[in-house]
Amino acid sequence: MRVMLAAAMMTLLYGNVSAQDIFAELAGVDNVESTYVSGRFAHNKKLWASSSGQHSIRLDKGFSSFYSYQCYSEKSVAMAKKILKQYLKDNPSVEVMMRTRQGVQEYAVYEKFTDDGNKITQMVIWNSDAPNVAEVSVINWNKGLVRTKSKYEDYDETDEDE
Repeated sequence: MRVMLAAAMMTLLYGNVSAQDIFAELAGVDNVESTYVSGRFAHNKKLWASSSGQHSIRLDKGFSSFYSYQCYSEKSVAMAKKILKQYLKDNPSVEVMMRTRQGVQEYAVYEKFTDDGNKITQMVIWNSDAPNVAEVSVINWNKGLVRTKSKYEDYDETDEDE
């Protein structure tokens, strides 16, 4: 209870700074391994890969901060899922970019964009293999990351010219 109260107070006091570490309350929880990588160390973290090796995302353009949480119990996975659900509810502008479900396994990528929609400011990756095994990662780009557009995207400006 004290940890949750302290996390809530930190959010109120520091607002946007602590908001970047969405899953901060998982740190220190039994059966959770938490990792933080500073943007100054991004040159050493050029790829995010799921623990199973099935999914990966290139990070070679760098990032501002990277948080990762490996959950190894049903309780910690449920806690992480609850935090994610609340975050998505509180941030309706966050878009689901990809989701794959097979049985109890789920992989999802969520992205938050700048107001003009041209740059990614945050990516949340949810990867759950079982009710007691999940990993969640949050990658932040304070100045935004220019996304590469596919010529087949629904909102690609080149479609209007044709």
